[in-house]
Amino acid sequence: MGINKSIFYTFLTQIPVQILGMISGIFIARMIGPEGKGVFALYQANAQIAVTFLSLSFGNVLSYFIPSGKIKQEKLLGMSVIITLAGFFLIAIFVVLSHYLNYKSYFFPERYYDFLYMLWLVMFACLSLVNTVFTGFFQGLKLFGTINRVLLNNSILNILFFGAFFLMYYYNLMYVNVQMLLYCLLLITLINATQFLRTFCKRVRIIPDFNISYTQDIKPLLNFNLYTHLAFVLGFFNNTLSLWVLNAYLDESAIGLFSLAGNLILIFSVISSSVGNVLMPSLSGQNAQNKKEMFYTYSRINFTILLSTGLLGFFLAVPLIPLVYGEEFSGSVLLFHILLPGFLLFCTGRLYAVFIAANDKQLYNLYSAIVGFVAAILLNYYLIKNYGLIGASIAGSLTYIILFMAMMYFVHIKLHLPFGNYFFMSFKEIKLYLFKLNLMQKHFKK
Repeated sequence: MGINKSIFYTFLTQIPVQILGMISGIFIARMIGPEGKGVFALYQANAQIAVTFLSLSFGNVLSYFIPSGKIKQEKLLGMSVIITLAGFFLIAIFVVLSHYLNYKSYFFPERYYDFLYMLWLVMFACLSLVNTVFTGFFQGLKLFGTINRVLLNNSILNILFFGAFFLMYYYNLMYVNVQMLLYCLLLITLINATQFLRTFCKRVRIIPDFNISYTQDIKPLLNFNLYTHLAFVLGFFNNTLSLWVLNAYLDESAIGLFSLAGNLILIFSVISSSVGNVLMPSLSGQNAQNKKEMFYTYSRINFTILLSTGLLGFFLAVPLIPLVYGEEFSGSVLLFHILLPGFLLFCTGRLYAVFIAANDKQLYNLYSAIVGFVAAILLNYYLIKNYGLIGASIAGSLTYIILFMAMMYFVHIKLHLPFGNYFFMSFKEIKLYLFKLNLMQKHFKK
């Protein structure tokens, strides 16, 4: 399947995935309110930090090395198994040690902290690690249809499970709390991992090779991945630091309002993720000139769609957020508006990060992440302490803008990508791509 069709079908799948995800989010918000939503978001962030740090960003490694052919797939699978098993052990240690941290109050809300919450954290992080590795393998093999199918099935399960909880809650048949919903999410994640495993055994059919050479296998992987992984870890902190600082200075209700705004702007990342996930393995096998031409084309497509949908989202947020989620979440509207401009630029910058990685210059992504990390720390602590929720949104938006500018600098100055129009498609191009889109839709219907 060509890159245009892969991006189209990936994006097409993301539409129902995001719609079903939003409906599931509405059910969750309606059942537990801003305070519960804040607790839910904190525990998800805590699990994700463990996965981000301990996965060694191996999914990204797989999406690069499998299509490039620099390391055999059997050995990559062997390393995947080792990293996953080691990750299970380290995640358990990570969660246990976090219990004794002096800054535990940043990570865990005091009234929502016991053994069952910690057990959920370990199990959810481990399953998320498995899904991350599987996703990277399928991306590297360019089996985007498999990933899309699992994502769609996962979204259907989300709405079925959380919808059932909501109906029982609505008709007073069952008391629902945050812990119950977290374990519901855990069950869905387990089913998700099972789907990946079954499909992998059926379609890929390779045996892991544990005869791994440091010089031939591990060293090139480390050379590629060390800076990438550090950049991912810092990037995760850039995106979630606000939640922990809010937990220190404000309360769970404030976190719930901010996390809702943050979740809503993530909808726009679907566009850049769909383009970037397909573009990464496609760019890896191209020469320098082809990389520039492909980036030039898809960067403009990405930004034009982002800007159009962003403007629509800006105006629809005012009536829809309080209508759909309830009046108690109306404070999220302004937070969403403040976050949106910076996040749209950040989504644009994600393709710059893909271009940097495809040129094997991951150090530049790390430098960008460091710049963003420093900005996030300074902005979040100052603005949240002095301006509360509004300060958190301003800090987030400014951090996104700074990250985007840093990546632009490294791509255009250090990698010598010529300056030009990487943002706006012409009317002629829009008409051409709409025509191609119409052809693909007709083919899809057949």
